[in-house]
Amino acid sequence: MTTTPSDSSWPQLAANDPPTASARYFGVVLTALVILGVVLRVGVSLALGFHESPVQGSDAWEYDTYARSLASGLGYFGPSPDLPEFHTTAFRTPGVSLPWALLYVLFGQDPGVIRVFHALLGGATVALVGLIGRRCFGPLVGLLAGAVVGTHPILIFYSHELMSESLAIFLVALTTWWGLALADHPSWPRLIVLGLVLGYSVLVRPNLIFTLPPLWLWGWWVFRRRDRNQRAWALAVPLATLGLTVLCMLPWTIRNALAMNEFIPLSTLGGTTLLGAYNHRVLEEADLAGYWVYDGALPEYGDLLRRTAAEQGEVARDRLALRLTRQWIVEHSDQLPRLWMLRLARAWTPFLQPKVEFKRRLLYTATWGPILVLLMIGVIPSAVAFAHRDPAGLILHVGLVQFLMTTLVFYGASRFRAPVEPLCILIAVATAWNLIQGWPWRRGWILRTDLATASAGTRPVQDEATP
Repeated sequence: MTTTPSDSSWPQLAANDPPTASARYFGVVLTALVILGVVLRVGVSLALGFHESPVQGSDAWEYDTYARSLASGLGYFGPSPDLPEFHTTAFRTPGVSLPWALLYVLFGQDPGVIRVFHALLGGATVALVGLIGRRCFGPLVGLLAGAVVGTHPILIFYSHELMSESLAIFLVALTTWWGLALADHPSWPRLIVLGLVLGYSVLVRPNLIFTLPPLWLWGWWVFRRRDRNQRAWALAVPLATLGLTVLCMLPWTIRNALAMNEFIPLSTLGGTTLLGAYNHRVLEEADLAGYWVYDGALPEYGDLLRRTAAEQGEVARDRLALRLTRQWIVEHSDQLPRLWMLRLARAWTPFLQPKVEFKRRLLYTATWGPILVLLMIGVIPSAVAFAHRDPAGLILHVGLVQFLMTTLVFYGASRFRAPVEPLCILIAVATAWNLIQGWPWRRGWILRTDLATASAGTRPVQDEATP
């Protein structure tokens, strides 16, 4: 059992919380932050082009095309690399386009409908961040983190864009919240919901499948020292989440087999993504270092990929790209450590490339830079504190591990980081709060369990946190 030093100032931490952070006003203030987040997102969309359609050829245009085809009754129909003519496709997983199609059926095919949907998802994310923050660090940190997420310019910009970020951000926050609920009160309904959320997340962003391995370790760490009745959950978490994720993928996999006569578990995007991330340009060109380039633009591969797509179709092109990727990795295995370092640097950097508009670069550095600094200071101390005093809280770090795995396997990109940015903000705000309270000179890292036990005149006990 791990305890904290006795300190006469401990009870004052809870007693001196501002009224807006007290339990009595928490719900009112969080509701106001949710409304503010939604209003800001809708307002920015109105200013940038509420009804504006995405640019043809962009990722957003592809998602929108698939959604419109579904809404029109044509099925999952649209373009894929080197095949501009619309066809039955599995180039992108359907998790984004399916809800869009439903909204288009209900409210008409206007991009503004999707932007309102994204704004509402943003508001829901603010609520989840506030609740997660209160559960892990206390009500004040929860409200401050919710305020940052609600007003963060980059997250607001993602809400305007017709891409997968808004839905992925919400789903990662929802996964985190349900994981905490499961750890605090284990039950089969909670575990089933967690597994279904994870499964749908993979259909939105396939790289989120990397959430599973760290989540399994988290489940083992949380339940390994519980009483005999709860230890079985350490095994139930990996089995159920894996099974439910596969179950969510199964209808899409069956559809691909029937419609395309091929076994395609998720999509045909993998080859393009990997070949674009493993080539000489991302090693040698400064503006592409650790990033991605369209595989069709690589002179050594472009003609062959286009010819294969024209003669044999989408699936053959994808498999060719995968073979070329494996070949490149084998031939350049000595360059992989350098490539990984370039990816990590690009994934976390607060500086955009010089070719990006200056005011956007400045905004990005000013908003992500301070969060990154605080995150780097607090990520390990918070993990150590959770591991010893409140293991359930380590689920905040599950998302960060998923992002690191995605970066190392694919490439460094702020879009990959977007789904976990609310978790980064939570840890950053908690770090700032702990620094203000005197960490690391006067006391250890303060968790929500410390505030709760301090107000009761007791000392924190491991594994006994409740939401």
